Amino acid sequence: MTDTAGAGLTPPKEIAKVMNSGEVLYWFDHPSPFAIFQTKLKSFMMAFPFFILAFVWFNVFLKPDMPPYMGVIGWIFAGFGAWQLLVPAWAFIIAKLFMYYALTDSRLLIVQFYPKHKAKTVNIKDIVHILKLKGADKTGTLIFEVPDLSNKKATKEGQFVKAAGTFYGINNVDRIESAINQLRGIKPTAPAPVPGGAPAPAAASGPRPSTK
Repeated sequence: MTDTAGAGLTPPKEIAKVMNSGEVLYWFDHPSPFAIFQTKLKSFMMAFPFFILAFVWFNVFLKPDMPPYMGVIGWIFAGFGAWQLLVPAWAFIIAKLFMYYALTDSRLLIVQFYPKHKAKTVNIKDIVHILKLKGADKTGTLIFEVPDLSNKKATKEGQFVKAAGTFYGINNVDRIESAINQLRGIKPTAPAPVPGGAPAPAAASGPRPSTK
């Protein structure tokens, strides 16, 4: 998986197409295809009811004296089941070949450029919380939450939030999270000094995009 970092990067044309004039690109990468695949596994469960309906239709309800076109109903059920099985595989291909995540100085971008070009953007200043799901290695998932302005029940004691976008299975997830937080104006917490040891190093300033 490509892992590119550094302010002033030349963006791929698929990302450049959705960037604003003067916007600075800090990082871009493909999502993990396997992580995207896992989010679609529920489609496998949805496929089984359609296959069961097809089986019941062909073996219980469809009678020899019925018109031949009645068999089409069973094939429609089977077709829906087959499509649900293909959804995770299609999502894997899209993630591997036709999708980018990007971090700029003002926004998070989720860009898909096949079968049609579309982009989801999250303004960094709107983010109120980042939920991190980290794996055993340096990869992980970041879920970005923003205020849910459609919820009228929010009170002064707190605000309702909703997920506005997700980076699935990105490399060096800690460093990308740190870069986003610094762009939000949240300073990283320096590690506590070890008793009797050297003082903890000061936190670096400025965004820290991912590096290998």
